[in-house]
Amino acid sequence: MHVLGETVLLRDGREVCFALEFGPTADGFSVESEVTVDDEREESGARPVLELPETRGETLQEGLAALTDHARRLAGAGPGILRQLVREEAGTDAR
Repeated sequence: MHVLGETVLLRDGREVCFALEFGPTADGFSVESEVTVDDEREESGARPVLELPETRGETLQEGLAALTDHARRLAGAGPGILRQLVREEAGTDAR
């Protein structure tokens, strides 16, 4: 799997990670994506904020279409996720 991602650092030091995984499978290609934020209360050290279900394609074209769809969905959700996390940071919204 190849991972594409971006990390945004919040003012309180928490990192928000946008990740998209793309790779071959036995029967084609697979795409998975998620957004996580640092959270020491979680065993993994990060709390999932958004998880998109795995999408598979049998051909490269289908795999790239799934990759494009996941990238658009992450980009579309990004501003709202960041606004919510900034409100959490400011203490104006419960986690």
